[in-house]
Amino acid sequence: MILRRFMKHTTDQNWFAVGLDIIVVITGIFLGMQATEWNEERKTRLKEAVYVGQFQADLETSITLGEEFRIKNEAFAKATKVLARMAAGSPSGIDTTVFHNQMASGTYRLGIFRFVRKTWQELISSGRYYQFGDAALRQLIDRIVERQDLMIVRAENLFSYTRDMADPWLTKHYDMWRIHTALRSDAKDGADIPKAIGIVDVAAILTDRTFRNMLAYRCLFLSEDLKDYQVILADYKLLQQALATRLSTLEG
Repeated sequence: MILRRFMKHTTDQNWFAVGLDIIVVITGIFLGMQATEWNEERKTRLKEAVYVGQFQADLETSITLGEEFRIKNEAFAKATKVLARMAAGSPSGIDTTVFHNQMASGTYRLGIFRFVRKTWQELISSGRYYQFGDAALRQLIDRIVERQDLMIVRAENLFSYTRDMADPWLTKHYDMWRIHTALRSDAKDGADIPKAIGIVDVAAILTDRTFRNMLAYRCLFLSEDLKDYQVILADYKLLQQALATRLSTLEG
C-alpha cells in the first residue's frame, strides 16, 4: 500500500507527499531496528539474570562448604599445636592418653577446601564470561578463583608430604598408626583413639626431629590455609553484595 501511494505521488509530482512517504518508511525501518535491538537487549539481560542467580546458588554452597572446612581445620590445628607443645616441653610427665587422642587430628587428618564454581566454568567455556556483569565484578570473581587455586595447590603439596614422608614415618615408628589409619574414613573428628596394645615410647616420638618438623610444617600450612580462607570469606561476602546489586539492576 505504501509503495502504491508512493508511486501515485511520484506520478502526480506531489513532492511534498513523496517526502512524507520517505520519512514514514525511514521511521518505520528505524523503529523496527530499535525494537529488535531492545528485544535482544532484554533477552541478554534475562539470560544474565539467570547466570547471576546460578552464581548466587554456587556461592551459598561454597560458603557452607568453606565453613565446614574452617571448623575441621581449626580443630586439626589445635591438635597439632597440642602435640607441638608436648614436643617442645619435657617428655616426662606426658599424658599418653591426650597424646594418642591428638595424633590422628594432629598429624594426618585434614579438612578439604571445597567450593562450587559450576556457573563460572560454564561462562568461561561458552565464551560469555567477559560479557558477564562489569569489570569490577569480574575482577572480584577472578581474585576469588585465583586464591581458591592457590589453596588447592597448597593442599596437594601437604597431601604429597603426608603420603611420602609423614605416613611412612608414622607407620614405622608409631605402633598405633594402624588403628588411626583404620579410623580415618569413619571416625568422628576428636573421637577417642583406643588404647595402644603394648608399650609406646612417647618420649622417643616427641623428641624425634622428623616428627617435630612434621608438626611445624602442619602448623604453618594450617595457619596459612585458615588465613587465606578468611580472605576468601570476606571476598565471598563482597561477591554476594555485588551479585545482589547486579540482579537488582537487571530486573529494574
